[in-house]
Amino acid sequence: MKTNDLSKIKEVMGKNQFQKMGASESKKDREDELKITLSVSDILSIDKMELSQLKKFLNEMEAFVKQDAVSSLTAGQVRTIYSIIYETKEVLDLQLKRPELAFVAAKQETQSSKAVIKFFIEIIKKTNEENFHNIKDFTASFLKYHKLYGKK
Repeated sequence: MKTNDLSKIKEVMGKNQFQKMGASESKKDREDELKITLSVSDILSIDKMELSQLKKFLNEMEAFVKQDAVSSLTAGQVRTIYSIIYETKEVLDLQLKRPELAFVAAKQETQSSKAVIKFFIEIIKKTNEENFHNIKDFTASFLKYHKLYGKK
C-alpha cells in the first residue's frame, strides 16, 4: 500500500489546490496539521485487499482518525458526512452530493477540519460504479473510529 503525506499530496495537487484544501504548513497550524496517510486508491479498493493489506489499512485509518484535526470534528459533523455519503443509492447521486459536502466544509472553523471533508470530496470524485460500495464501507468505518476517538 502507498502512503501519502502532505508533501506528496502537495506535489501531486499543486501548491494552490493544496492550500485551498486547507492543509497548512505555517507554524501557527502545525499542531492542527492534517496528515493524510490514506490513499484514495486504497480506500476505493478495500474489497480487493488481502488480509495483511487490510490490517495495515485499518491501522492507518485508525491513526488518521486519532489526529487532532480529525478527532476535533463533532459527532454531529461526522454523522452529517456519513449520512450524505451512506444514504446515496448510486454513483450519480453520490457525485451530486459533492456540493453538499462543500457546504459542510465551508461551515468548519478550522482549515484542518475543512481538509478532512475535502478529502472525502476527493474520494467521491474518483468513485465509480465498480468501487461505489467501498466509499460507503470507508465512511461507516470512519464514523465508528470517530465514535471511539473523536470529540465527545
